[in-house]
Amino acid sequence: MLLGLTNSYSQYVYVNPGIKLGYMFGEKGGFVLGIEISVTYVDLNHAIVGLVFDYDELSKFNKIHLGFEASTLFAGIDVGPTFGWDDDNNYTGFSIIPFGGAFIYPYYNYTFFNKNMSYHEIGSYIKVTIPNKSTSINLSGG
Repeated sequence: MLLGLTNSYSQYVYVNPGIKLGYMFGEKGGFVLGIEISVTYVDLNHAIVGLVFDYDELSKFNKIHLGFEASTLFAGIDVGPTFGWDDDNNYTGFSIIPFGGAFIYPYYNYTFFNKNMSYHEIGSYIKVTIPNKSTSINLSGG
């Protein structure tokens, strides 16, 4: 029982800020420059879950994505609502984003706004992991 009390939830929480560089295909597409921040929790089985905030700028279009992510050490998926806007309209939809890697995370993003408006995007996140002061999890499995 004493061993179970030594680990608190906050010991395994990380803040992961980064930048996003990509290309979105389609009518409103183009090069994507964005920022992302996620807050993740790593459990004792090395499963990672968290919340994600993305802000992306394109030349003709901007978007915000709020997501829930789940991953292992090197591959994962992020799903959640996406809000887009241009000079004329606002759009509401959702995105599905599989990703992989470490420090540099290649990704594919499928964003659906309506039956006539969906986008495919590829690129990479460049992120750092900031553990809290009490983080002591051993991710090597040993």
